[in-house]
Amino acid sequence: MTPEEIKAWEEEEMDKPMEIDEIRVDPSPFQLVERTSLHKTHTLFSLLGLSHAYVTSTGKLVGVVALKEVRNITLFHPALCFSSRNGHLHSCVCCEQQYF
Repeated sequence: MTPEEIKAWEEEEMDKPMEIDEIRVDPSPFQLVERTSLHKTHTLFSLLGLSHAYVTSTGKLVGVVALKEVRNITLFHPALCFSSRNGHLHSCVCCEQQYF
């Protein structure tokens, strides 16, 4: 697409009505800091019944982690922590192995 076509498409998309009723807004979002241990994350997800949590670095959103990710990664390595790369579980603190 040319820049003009992209701009026209963006304007067309912005003019479309939005169905607010279909948007799910979490009234009490849960926040984790980027270096939260996997053990603590798993415990919080279990005790609070979380389906996802927002990962922050100095108060800024850097990613979102889902229960499915926490469950899957606990099978591989217990020492994993979050890093700021998209807020996803991806790098082991003790061995630097990459997972995602």
